[in-house]
Amino acid sequence: CYGAEKLKRLAEFSFAGPVYAYSDHISDLGMLLQGDHAIAVNPSAGLRRAANEHPITVVDFASADLSFLEPQGPRAA
Repeated sequence: CYGAEKLKRLAEFSFAGPVYAYSDHISDLGMLLQGDHAIAVNPSAGLRRAANEHPITVVDFASADLSFLEPQGPRAA
């Protein structure tokens, strides 16, 4: 689903704990703002601008150190 439909579907659920909402596009801003923890992942330019105006954490995997994902020596059989 896309944009407002995501927000509508989120409203249909009852959550027992905190809600982590994440997206890469400004069309999901409403949904992000409904979450307890909003995360913009590799955000579009519009979402990056909005994140500066709202309590949204920005994560950019293109520039992050992901070396922990690389194999570390021989694997045990």
